[in-house]
Amino acid sequence: MGDMVACLRGWHPGLAYAELAALLPQSTLTPEIAERWCRVDGAAHGQRIEALNVASGLQCFLLDGVVQSTNETSPEAWLENMHAYLKSHPVDGTVAVRAWKQGGKIPGWSLSKLSGRLGGLLHDMGSDIDLTNPDHTLALIADGPSAALACGWMEGDGQAAFSNGERRAGERPFFKPVSLDPMLARLAVNLAAGPLDERPVIDPMTGTGGFLIEASLSGRTAMGIDIHSEMVQGARANLEWAHGGDAPSNAAVKRGDATRLEDILPNDWNGRFMMGGGGAYVGSIQNQALAYGSGPGALERGYATVGTDTGHVSSYVDGSWALNNIERQENFGHRAVHLTAVTAKSIIERYYSRAPEYSYFVGCSRGGGQAMMETQRYPEDFDGLVAGAPAYDWPGFRAGQIRTIQKMFPDGDTSNPILTKANLELLGTTILGACDALDGVVDGILTDPRECPFEPDDLPKCQGNAEVDCVTAEQLTAIKAIYDEPIINGRRIFAGFPYGGEHNPNGWERSMVGPDGLSPSSKFAIDFYQNFVFSDPHWDYRGYDFANWKQDIAKVSAMLDAASTDLSEFKKRNGKIIFWTGWSDHLITALGTVDYYDKLTSVDTEVNQYSRLYMLPGMFHCGGGPAPDRADWLEAIRAWVEDGKAPERLVSQQLDQNGRIIRTRPICPYPQTASYKGAGDPNDESSFICK
Repeated sequence: MGDMVACLRGWHPGLAYAELAALLPQSTLTPEIAERWCRVDGAAHGQRIEALNVASGLQCFLLDGVVQSTNETSPEAWLENMHAYLKSHPVDGTVAVRAWKQGGKIPGWSLSKLSGRLGGLLHDMGSDIDLTNPDHTLALIADGPSAALACGWMEGDGQAAFSNGERRAGERPFFKPVSLDPMLARLAVNLAAGPLDERPVIDPMTGTGGFLIEASLSGRTAMGIDIHSEMVQGARANLEWAHGGDAPSNAAVKRGDATRLEDILPNDWNGRFMMGGGGAYVGSIQNQALAYGSGPGALERGYATVGTDTGHVSSYVDGSWALNNIERQENFGHRAVHLTAVTAKSIIERYYSRAPEYSYFVGCSRGGGQAMMETQRYPEDFDGLVAGAPAYDWPGFRAGQIRTIQKMFPDGDTSNPILTKANLELLGTTILGACDALDGVVDGILTDPRECPFEPDDLPKCQGNAEVDCVTAEQLTAIKAIYDEPIINGRRIFAGFPYGGEHNPNGWERSMVGPDGLSPSSKFAIDFYQNFVFSDPHWDYRGYDFANWKQDIAKVSAMLDAASTDLSEFKKRNGKIIFWTGWSDHLITALGTVDYYDKLTSVDTEVNQYSRLYMLPGMFHCGGGPAPDRADWLEAIRAWVEDGKAPERLVSQQLDQNGRIIRTRPICPYPQTASYKGAGDPNDESSFICK
């Protein structure tokens, strides 16, 4: 089902609409005839479920919902229309009809009679009615002010109120009468933070912790800051209470003054400066140094630190700010980080009456690309840098994605991808079955996917109309497009993807192929080519053949690419850079990072004097996945720069949802890999050697 109708709560439809737009920035919202309804285009199933789980102003979605003014029809004609809808939208399993009104009755229309007639239609069509626990619910909503009806198969809880009664301020262990209602607090968090991702939510004057509670309950990493010790202690108590007595590891409260610079210029300064990068299009002040890998963040270690929005304000996937604006593109590409670093170091010197002894930069994704850009364009800015999953070749990365999109949605219907969930499950389990044991440990992790002998042609082919546990020719072509290197006119554009993460809900399913529709990363690629490359918001991926690709991307490459292997000036300054990425990264191919490092090695036999690459098996983009994904990169780069201790072997950790370490693995400098000794606990890094 494609078209969606979002049903908003009546307490403030305008705010609810804004909240939905913030949670689904890549989707198009179109108001309906009732202000509590709007149409939603471009939201995949997983994105809709996330919105339903965290939104305060969203009731439900109606899949392919029908909206009609009662002034333009009669009850019988409307029922005929719904009969046609039900015939064209059959569902499997038990059903029920649920009806409710908003803002009063519609004169001449009986909601109870209409819902009864709809139930009769479903019964006559052979559906099993279950009023207690149906598999599917047909929602019928009457909007009194607009005299309109909305009807469709419902996704979500419908009329159920936002669950906040038990969290109201008066119910908390620490209470102040100025506390905000949880519904409004959740809405404010969603408006500020947007979709669920890895960006933290910071409440600089947290008080009793209302925003902090709602941010953490929505699944976000959250930090509350307050100058008063009483508030800090009370907010901590409220946070623990809201989570059933045990606050999650990704939420914390600390004492600080939001009106002063101590939050970036600590009193216990360690004499060093560390800047943090940002992800995607950035578009807000981001500082990945605040939480990076394992161990405390930069501030907690005593670093003066800073972040930048790279010169524009936007959501993390919205590139419209770049349309026909070269200055913004240049700021985003390289100037903003450099200018921020220069300015920050000047402020630090004035504040402490001495310049930083050492300067560092850490980042992942776009932040990793920013680190690489600094070594190539501004080698004097930082002494040590850490580049995680580096997005250093934007036109190349996005070109590979566009090629994949062309295979995945050849007819332009982005609601119906060629690959299905069943395809992904078959693909992932087949690969693991063939290759998981090659490293001596059956753990769902491929130590080096390049050693896996699996070929997509090994998958069972569908015969006739069979579509279970097999792939069609078209599906096989789409799979190969992801793994293969994009070759245009005999020239490789960029590396394909290695094996790994295919059937994980947070791997391919979420970020690459989008079994419920166009994935955010795919939209990101289309958006990039529309706004950066072609300056045409209506550019259509379907007709692009890449014949003039090199010429098309020349200007934007000059601003955004950080692919140069000439690090001679950085080397002369005795700078150090650590690269790291996950083998199962589903957004930025690990083979691209390996390719860059191999080229770097080929032009400089002394590369190990200033650079190391670490490949983390099983890890997704910047973290996550079924494997250890956290290492102390901050200490590794400091020790290398200041103590001359090159990082030969690091240890990565995997944590459970309570923040406990459940598995460790060594991560070895490339091209070495962690090899199981053949004995010992495979969940303990001491059972492995680097070779």
